[in-house]
Amino acid sequence: MVKEFSGPLYHPLLNVNGTLFFVAAANGRNGELWKSDGTASGTVLVKDIYPGVGDSLLSAHPFLYANGALFFPADDGVHGVQLWKYMPDPDTNGRPLLKIARNAGQLVLSWAADGSGYTLEATSDLSSSFNWSKSPGTPAIVGNQYTFTNTMTSGSAFYRLKK
Repeated sequence: MVKEFSGPLYHPLLNVNGTLFFVAAANGRNGELWKSDGTASGTVLVKDIYPGVGDSLLSAHPFLYANGALFFPADDGVHGVQLWKYMPDPDTNGRPLLKIARNAGQLVLSWAADGSGYTLEATSDLSSSFNWSKSPGTPAIVGNQYTFTNTMTSGSAFYRLKK
């Protein structure tokens, strides 16, 4: 599938960890946020902020990438110009993303079941890379996720997946 862009690219291009962010008019939309990994299939509309023919992104303001987020002013056609924030998918280098949530005094850690071969490790001290140890217990498969539940304790706890 070939994407046909019309009009000038009126925002500077921004490279974030190998993903190019830009503004373009395409597929009947004007001035929306797009991203590309350099392939046709990897060039996609991030969000149609101003549905229809309106331009959502302002040409006079460049993107700002800070603290893992892309910031830009945009107009959704309803609320006027506001500051928007987009969080790109984290660069996991092929590792599954470890999700951590609290549920009634329990800490629930989960990651995609297709991320097999990984061990969940924990530490309470990040001052040394040698302090990590295998978390006790075995994760259960719930749906398409490995899930590990642990009782929350006082103090700090850090987790990682290690192959």
